[in-house]
Amino acid sequence: MLPEPDEPAGALLDLAVPHEDIDTAVRLSRRVSDDPRALACLERSVALLVRDMGEVRAPVDLPAYPGSCAATARHFPLYVFAAALLYVRAYHRALGVPEEVSRHTLADVGRGVAVHRRRHGPGRTSSGSRSNSG
Repeated sequence: MLPEPDEPAGALLDLAVPHEDIDTAVRLSRRVSDDPRALACLERSVALLVRDMGEVRAPVDLPAYPGSCAATARHFPLYVFAAALLYVRAYHRALGVPEEVSRHTLADVGRGVAVHRRRHGPGRTSSGSRSNSG
């Protein structure tokens, strides 16, 4: 489940997502929270992501966003990470990971978003195409 409607920005900030990417992600998050198919996909994705947390395994192949909005589909992985945040923090606490170490570890998500933006520009997929839908 996505954070409550007034909380996605906080979760994205906790993941160190750059400010220039947060507004669009929060605006588009309504497409996920208002769509039962998208919410079911989000829940499956989070379950897959956290299922074997702490185990060495093959990368997780998350389901694709089921909606037709390309911009929301590009942001969907952020929604998965934001929804998994509570599970990751609880896991870190159970292991005795200091809060600061946890925060720095989770900031890798935002660093990845920033690297993608530098390589591909705003609003672009990794193939370089641009979409104005949203």
